[in-house]
Amino acid sequence: MNKVLYVASVAILLATGCSKEPMTRPESVVDTPQNNGLQRFDIETGSMEQNITLEKGKLGTQTSTNQKSVNSSSGHFNTPGATVVSFSATVNNGGLHGNINFKGGLFDLKMNTVCLEVYNNQAMVAGIITKVTTVPPGTELLFVEGAHIYFLVEDNGEGSNASADRVSSQLYYSPANDPNGPYCAALAPNSGNWNPAWMTAVGQQGNIQVN
Repeated sequence: MNKVLYVASVAILLATGCSKEPMTRPESVVDTPQNNGLQRFDIETGSMEQNITLEKGKLGTQTSTNQKSVNSSSGHFNTPGATVVSFSATVNNGGLHGNINFKGGLFDLKMNTVCLEVYNNQAMVAGIITKVTTVPPGTELLFVEGAHIYFLVEDNGEGSNASADRVSSQLYYSPANDPNGPYCAALAPNSGNWNPAWMTAVGQQGNIQVN
């Protein structure tokens, strides 16, 4: 089934970082090519790539890929554009709940968390925009109430010997009028739709928790 999904990321938000070996995906994640007419903005080169196909993954659920009664992810990180991203997401017997805020720089967005997909030490978190105060010039029609933003985070532990936590330098986006969103399972960490080369360290002022 064809789905329309737009992918967007903004150059002032994040910067590309170190690569990471791809993880093995469980059999429950099905390789199903999806011709979605995707767009992706490369924040390193500034180029826009169109008609991208989701090669792997499945569409649908808002549940975690880990078979646990409770999954959660939370944290905060600063972007080069002086935006602080803070988020929380928890799946338990009461369902999924949490919130996401982009604050500072050229952004002031509030979101309710609608997706949490956890695999090993990575989590894909997504929110639906509920309030727009400030966005970069020229993106007023992109970041509107009802649109979805998806991002990937990685928890590498605590302590002085731990590697830095990381986030994806690219964000997925689906518009408010997309009847097939949100794309939770399709963008799970182990779906194959996140390039390991997109991962970048959050820095000393950031911290990611994945449970």
